[in-house]
Amino acid sequence: SYSDQGTGLALITFTNNFANTGYSPVGSGHQNVGTGATIDMFVYFAASNGTYTTSAFQVNTYRNGIGPVDNEVGLIGHGDLA
Repeated sequence: SYSDQGTGLALITFTNNFANTGYSPVGSGHQNVGTGATIDMFVYFAASNGTYTTSAFQVNTYRNGIGPVDNEVGLIGHGDLA
């Protein structure tokens, strides 16, 4: 599930937990700037000061020169399930 945590922040919670925190979340996104062009974004996963557990992780989306932004991203997690 998805939970909005503020501008550029989201919490992704799993129905089936991972076996440990050694899993690898991967994500990407882009933002349509209204001129037909898109701007690539950085997608960060919290490892030290945010949520990163076997049942959830925090996603941070950031646009260079702008800062945190809300936008749609594609996410997947690779690892062993509990």
